Amino acid sequence: MTTPQPRLIQYSAIFICSLLSTTPFLSGQTAAQLAEVSKKMETLKTFQERKNGNQIIATAEEIVQYYETNGLPVDDDLLEVRNLLSTRYFVQGEFRKSIDQDLAILRFQEANFPDNDERLAISYLNLCESCNQWRRTERARTYCRKAQQIMEAAQATDSEDYIYIFMELGTSAIYEGDYESAVTLYQKSLDLFLKIIGPDDAALTDFYYNISNAYLGQRAHKEALEYLRKAYRIDSLTNNPFGMADILDNMGAVYMDQGDYKRSEGFLKKAIQYYRKAGQSNHPHVAHAFNITGNCYLEMGKPTEARRAFNNALSVLEESAEDQPVKVSEACRGLAEGYQASNNFELAHSFLDRSEKLIVMDDGAELLADRAVDLSEYQKLIGAKANLAFRESRVLQSLDKLKLAAAYYDQSIQLINTIRAGYDGKNAKSQILSFNRKLFERALEANVVLLQQTRDTRYEEAIFKLMEQGKSMLLLESLRGDGAKRYAGIPEELIQAEKSLELDLSDVESDIQALRSGTPSITAGSLTEKQLAKLHSNLFTLRTKHRQIIDQMENEYPRYFAAKYDTTVILSNTIKETLLPPTGTLIEYFVGDEFTLIFKLMAKEIKVYKSEVSKAELEKQVRQMRNGIYGQQTAQAGSSLNNADTYQSSLQQYQEAAYFLFQKLISPLVADGLPKQLIIIPDGILGYVPFDALLQELPASGAPFRDFDFLIREHQISYNYSAVLWQEMREQPIQGRGKVLGVAPSFEVRTTDLALEGHTRGNLGPLDFNQPEVKSIKRMVGGKALIDQQATKAAFLSLAPDYRILHLSTHGLANNRIGKASFLAFTEIPDSIDENERLYVRELYNLDLNAEMVVLSACETGIGELQGGEGVISLARGFSYAGAKSIIMTLWKVDDAKSKELMVHYYRYLKEGLTKSAALQQSKLDIIANSRNDLAHPFYWASFVPMGDMSPVSLKPGISWWVILLVGIILLFSIYFFTKKPDILKTKYTS
Repeated sequence: MTTPQPRLIQYSAIFICSLLSTTPFLSGQTAAQLAEVSKKMETLKTFQERKNGNQIIATAEEIVQYYETNGLPVDDDLLEVRNLLSTRYFVQGEFRKSIDQDLAILRFQEANFPDNDERLAISYLNLCESCNQWRRTERARTYCRKAQQIMEAAQATDSEDYIYIFMELGTSAIYEGDYESAVTLYQKSLDLFLKIIGPDDAALTDFYYNISNAYLGQRAHKEALEYLRKAYRIDSLTNNPFGMADILDNMGAVYMDQGDYKRSEGFLKKAIQYYRKAGQSNHPHVAHAFNITGNCYLEMGKPTEARRAFNNALSVLEESAEDQPVKVSEACRGLAEGYQASNNFELAHSFLDRSEKLIVMDDGAELLADRAVDLSEYQKLIGAKANLAFRESRVLQSLDKLKLAAAYYDQSIQLINTIRAGYDGKNAKSQILSFNRKLFERALEANVVLLQQTRDTRYEEAIFKLMEQGKSMLLLESLRGDGAKRYAGIPEELIQAEKSLELDLSDVESDIQALRSGTPSITAGSLTEKQLAKLHSNLFTLRTKHRQIIDQMENEYPRYFAAKYDTTVILSNTIKETLLPPTGTLIEYFVGDEFTLIFKLMAKEIKVYKSEVSKAELEKQVRQMRNGIYGQQTAQAGSSLNNADTYQSSLQQYQEAAYFLFQKLISPLVADGLPKQLIIIPDGILGYVPFDALLQELPASGAPFRDFDFLIREHQISYNYSAVLWQEMREQPIQGRGKVLGVAPSFEVRTTDLALEGHTRGNLGPLDFNQPEVKSIKRMVGGKALIDQQATKAAFLSLAPDYRILHLSTHGLANNRIGKASFLAFTEIPDSIDENERLYVRELYNLDLNAEMVVLSACETGIGELQGGEGVISLARGFSYAGAKSIIMTLWKVDDAKSKELMVHYYRYLKEGLTKSAALQQSKLDIIANSRNDLAHPFYWASFVPMGDMSPVSLKPGISWWVILLVGIILLFSIYFFTKKPDILKTKYTS
C-alpha cells in the first residue's frame, strides 16, 4: 500500500498580519541586535531569490538561534522565519523539525490571539499535516478537529484552508487502514475544492492522487488507475515532473497489487527517472518507489534483487530515518524477508529489530502496541516476526521457534481485531480480514504442525479459534450489537435513530458501488462524476451523524462497547455441551491458497485434517460441479440440435467434480466415523457447494439418478456461517405470535432473456406454482397467506415481525458484484415509486424479525457477492442480520413446479415433528425416489439448503381465539352454577 504524497497543503507563508503592533518591545533589545537581525533577514531574502535551499535552511536556523540565544522577543521576523523553516523541513521529510517550528508559532498565537482566530486554525492544520506524515495519526486528528472547530466558529467554511481539514482527516484514515472512510473524506475535500477554488486550478491533481490511494487501499484498482490518469494529465500539462513521478510511483503500486509485477517494475523505474529529473533523487518518495520495487521482486521470487531495491530505499532515507519511520520500517521488513528467503536469519532479525526501534516510542506505556507510531505498521511487524520464526522452525527443526511463531501470529491477529474495532464502515471491517487472509493461513499451518508434533489439545482449540475468527465477523458484530444495546440500557429512540441512519448509509453505499461498477470510466465534468460527488457528500453527512451516535452509545453506555466488540470465540466444549446433537458432527473448513483445513468436532473427539487441495483447484471444481448441474437444465430448455450431447457433457462434468469434492472434503473424515447429522461451516467458494449432491462413488454409465450414491442418502446436512453464529442464532428470542406468513406475489410481464424463462423463479416472469405452493402450506398448517395483489412489499414488512415462520415463494435475483443489491420481488403496484416492489439485502439489515424460520422459496437466495473475510453476501445472510434463527435458501435458479412439490413435502415432515434438516433430507429423497429420471436430477432438489438452528418447529393446529373465548364463558358459567347449587337444593327440599 502506497502513501499519500506530502505536498497537499501549501499554506501561504504568513498568517501574522501586523504583529508588531501587538508585540511588546523589550527594553533590553539594542540597536545593534536589531541591526544584526535585519542583516540576517536580508541574507535570507537573497538566498530565497536564488532558490538556494540549503543556504535558506542554514540561515533561517541561524536567525532562530540568534533570537533564542539573546532572549529577543517574538516579532514578525521570527514568526516568518519559523514558518519558512517548517515548510522547508516538511518538504524535505524532516517532520519532527517541522512540528517543533509549528508548535513554537502556535504557543505565541495562543497567548496573543482570540480563541476563534483563523490563524490558530492554520497552525493546527500545519501541525496536523506534519503529524500525519510522521504517522502520529491520533495526534494529527486532534489538531485537525481543533482547526475545524475554530473555522466553523469563525464561519470560515468558505475559505481555502477549510478544504484541507477533510484532506488531512482522510490522510489519517488512510494511514490507519480505514480506506472506506478515507474515500469519503477525500471526496468531501474535492467537493469543497471545486466549489471554492474551481476545476481549473493545478492543485486539483493532489485531490485526485489521494482519492486514488484510498481506492487502492480497497483494492478497487480500476478506480485507483482512473483517478491517477486524471492527475497525470494535469501534471503533464503544467510540466510538473515531481507530481508525474508520484503518480507513476502509485501506478506501479496498483499494478503490483494486481499481480502484474513486470508492468509495475516498468512504472516504478520511470517514476525514479522523473524524481531525478525534478532534482529530488533523495526525496522520501523515491524511497517509496524503491520499497514497492523490492516488494515486486519478493513476489517474483527474486530475493537478491529485492534486497538491492530495499537497500536503495534505506540509502535515500539515511538522513531522515527518524522522520520517516514507516518508510524505513517497510524497507527493513523487506530486507528481513529477503534475507529470510536465503535463510540468513541473523540479518533478518537485525532488520526487524531496527524496524521495531523506529516504530515503537519510549513513552512509558506498558504495552508495546500502545507505544506504536502506527498500530497497523506494528501489526505488520509482528506478522513479519511470526513468518520469520515459522521459517526458522522449518529450517532448524526447532519446536521452540514454532511455538514462538504461533505466539506472534496470535498477537498479530489480536492487533487486527483491535484495529478493526476502531473502523466505522462495514467494508473497512471486512477488508482488513480479507487483506490479512494469508496471515491466518500461516497461523493455522503453524498450529497444525504444533498439534502434530506435540499432540497437545490446546492447539486444537487454537486452530478452531483461528478458523472462527476469519468468518462472518460483521454478522456476529451486528447480532451481538443489537443485544448489547438493550443489555446496556440504551434508549429505544437512540437505537431507532442509529438503525435509520444505517439504512440510509447502506442505500447510499450501494448507489455508489452500483454507479462505480457500471461506469467504464470517470470523465471530468461528466454526469457520473457529479452524481458520485453528490453521493459522497451525502455519505459524509450520514457517516458524521452515525459516528456521533456511536460515540454517544460507547461513551455513555460502556457495557455496550464491551459486548458489541467481544471477539471471544465459542469453545469446542461449549459446542459439545449446548449445540451438537448426540448423532451430529461439526465440520468447519478453511480454504487457503495452498491447502484446505478441515476441523471435525464430535461428542467424544476432535480431529484436524489437512487436505492438500489448493484454493485455485477447489474454485475450478466447484465451478465445474455447478456448471454441470445447471447445464443439464439449460440443455433441456434450449433449442439446439446437440442437446443430448450437451446434457451428457454436463452430466459428466457434474459427476467428476462431485466425486472429486467428496474425496477432498468428506472422504478423509469417513475413516474415523461420520455420524448421521452433519453441521457444515463452509469457507469462501465452498459456500456455493450443495454438499447433499456430492457423490460417494462414481455411478455406472447410464445409471438412473435414484441409484446415484448421493451424500444425502446417509446424512442430514445443515450449514452455518460460523460456530459462534450458530450459537447466536439458536439463542435469538422468538416473540412472534403468528404461526406462518406465506407470500406469493403475481407477475405479469414476461422477460425473454433467459433460456429457462417461464420455468424458474428468477426471471421476474409469471409463476404458475408459487401461489398453489403457499395455499397448500396454509391448508396444511394454517397461518396467513398474502396472495396475488395482497403480496406487496409493504404488506410483508408490516406483518413479518409478528410471525414465527416466514415463507416467501417468489422471484429472487442475486447480484454477484454488489451483494447488498440482491433482491426478492413482490407484486408490483401501478405507479409505485418503491423500485418495482423489490426487497433488497441492504434493507434486511435493519429489520427486526421474530422468525424461528425463514423459507426463501425463490432463486439464488443463498448466493451473491463473495466477500473476503465475511463470506457470501446474500438474501439469506440479510435475513440472518434481521434476526432469523434459521433460513432455507437456494444456491441457483430453482424450478417453479419442483419447488412447490419439495416445499409441500417439507412442511408435511415438519408437521410430523422432524428437525428442519431431517425434513428437508426426507423431502429430497422423496423427489429422487418418486420422480421420473430427468426430474430426479440434482438441479431440481439440491439447490435448497438449510442454514442456522435446525430444531423442530411446532406446526400443530392451534386453537382459534373464539374457541378459547367460548370455553372461557362455559367455564365461568359452570363455576357460577356450581357455586350457587347448594342454595337451590336447599330451597327445593324445604319447600
